Amino acid sequence: MPASAPEPPARKSWWRRPPWLLAAGAGVLALALVAGTLLWRAAGPREESEGDRAPFYLALYNLAEEPMAHYVGSAPGGTAWDVTVTDGGEAHGQLTMEGRKFAVLRVGGKTYAKPPQELLTDLPNGVRASTLEGMWVTGDSRLTRRLADVPGSPAELASALWSGLDRITAFPHLKAAPVRPGGPMALSVLTPRGRLYVSASAPYRVLRLEPLGPAGGTTGGATAGRGASPVQAAAALRPAGAPAGAVATAAGAGGLDLTPMSPDQVGSAYDDLIGQTRTLDRAVDLGIRFNFNQSGNLSCSQSCTVTENVVTSTTAAPGARVSGTVNASMTAQVTVNGESGGGCSATATLPVNGGGTMSCVAAGTAPIVQRIKAQKQREAEAQARATRRPVRIPYTINFRAQVQIMAMASARAEIERRVKAQQADRNRAVETAKENAGPAPDCARDSFVAGTPVLTAGGGSEGAEAIEKLRPGDEIRNAAPGSGTLQRHGVGAVIVTDTDRDFVRLTVAGPHGSGTIRSTAHHLFYDAAAGSWKQAAALRPGDRLQTTGQGTATVREVRPYRAAARTYNLSVDGVHTYYVLAGDTPVLVHNCAMKRDAKSLKGIRVPRQYEGLDTAHVRRNHFPGGAGVTSQKDLWPAKMTDERLASIAQQAMRNNPRVIGYDPQTRMVQAVAVVEGKMVQFQISRDTGVVRSIYPLVPWSD
Repeated sequence: MPASAPEPPARKSWWRRPPWLLAAGAGVLALALVAGTLLWRAAGPREESEGDRAPFYLALYNLAEEPMAHYVGSAPGGTAWDVTVTDGGEAHGQLTMEGRKFAVLRVGGKTYAKPPQELLTDLPNGVRASTLEGMWVTGDSRLTRRLADVPGSPAELASALWSGLDRITAFPHLKAAPVRPGGPMALSVLTPRGRLYVSASAPYRVLRLEPLGPAGGTTGGATAGRGASPVQAAAALRPAGAPAGAVATAAGAGGLDLTPMSPDQVGSAYDDLIGQTRTLDRAVDLGIRFNFNQSGNLSCSQSCTVTENVVTSTTAAPGARVSGTVNASMTAQVTVNGESGGGCSATATLPVNGGGTMSCVAAGTAPIVQRIKAQKQREAEAQARATRRPVRIPYTINFRAQVQIMAMASARAEIERRVKAQQADRNRAVETAKENAGPAPDCARDSFVAGTPVLTAGGGSEGAEAIEKLRPGDEIRNAAPGSGTLQRHGVGAVIVTDTDRDFVRLTVAGPHGSGTIRSTAHHLFYDAAAGSWKQAAALRPGDRLQTTGQGTATVREVRPYRAAARTYNLSVDGVHTYYVLAGDTPVLVHNCAMKRDAKSLKGIRVPRQYEGLDTAHVRRNHFPGGAGVTSQKDLWPAKMTDERLASIAQQAMRNNPRVIGYDPQTRMVQAVAVVEGKMVQFQISRDTGVVRSIYPLVPWSD
């Protein structure tokens, strides 16, 4: 074994597929697991013409992992959109319909819009379009059908396109070409969902979906394969749960373009989303209709009490409520002998498809009534003086009311809960965006010398272990770039290298004193001031590195040197970072991630054999309340049984899984398959056939 590096010398970085039916019950499964190998995939054709398949699957996987996507696209009938959509499906942006552009918002499963008056043609009784100007509305049946064109979450779109790729059995060899003249270089392939464009080099990204034309060809003039349907292309754009008839087929449409988003853009888009969500306290639900006397039931003396007996009903709009309660807002304008007497308002909680009573008092009529009475009194007194006898002048006061009742879409408490959740989602999304935007390290050149302390899950100075003593499964402490919040993740692999020659000795000062770190020249450290990763050799005195908490550690000296030494790196599950210590000061560094480029994955296959599932690992890391849970996105339902989980793993093995990552050190294969219409990711040992981990990439419900 080479000796440790010597001290350096003096000074000289579209959409659902039918679920597979299980051939065996739970009892047979248990027997098979005990007996040995399960050949789930042996019955199907083993070899395919791979061509340039990998970049497309890797691009869809990267899309599914994005915390937010920016879509610019169009559908037939003049509908177009420019929106950002979160990984939870919430959206904000602009919609163009019948030549008019207006704001659109999707929050909590509801889609809202601020359409111009002329597009509000089917309003409830008593509701005037002019009163809705500048207000969020939801529940209009016509708008609901058109708003369904707005695409769903990145993972939902990726799931739709993934199943389309799976139907291509003979994948062509492709040449890169610009999406448009002067645009980025891309690979494209015709799928049953439309023509899909992805970037020609890693990290692969989805650039555009060009829907199929009326005859099965794309809008660009290519010819679709046999059996391709333009309806499928439209389905790929629909959010999960949107009505199948909601989207007028995307045939002949301009398609869908995806624009990459930086971490700052993700944060800004979330700020806009949160700001608009706060304004939903005045949003109106047009899907609730009220039957009432629009002229009001008045009881007046000086002031007027307006009372309405209200019967509620719902429209046939998709997603309309048929039970529960609704927050109703009543406004009444009262006139006295044709003169405005002001108005009043009231709110009430009424049963949906039921009835109730609402009332309010218009006190503004009292001064008018008093003035009319005083005027008539003066007229009577004047006539009495003139005639020298008592005079009584009869008069009538006419009270009229115009009443409007609207259903408020969201209660204030509900909005505040939604905003609080969005704020937490924002922080997570920005951290994820920073992680996704990070570099792809060269594991053969990114390492530390033996004896380098790594911050482990114990915390404190005693929570450190020499890097060479760590083993797969050990837990370390780490954080997302730009966040001081400590997380706990498992070591996936320890990478050992004997070929490194270029090293750097860093002297770092932090809140707990100073110390040194010896790493290869190319290892990546997170520069907190620049907000980016830097190679060790590129650091300069004065650079500020991320440490734990809100503080930073300062680089004091950078001394390059050459030596021959065995070095070590870690592959970390989840967030791909870890902390090394300079004395007692933790410093955030990048890990050695799985290989995710087409060249590295060439020839790597998911094992045919399925030898069971590490259920304990999955429950610890991907079930609510598990000790290793760090994300709420990739969790299974709490009530899911072990038998159901094993069934999903078996289906994933059978449903044409695609390799999206490989760790040559541990020989762990990372793959994705579509199970019951949703993307699931799993890791399986290339040697043993045991599935170590499996989790959904989109929210899962049973």
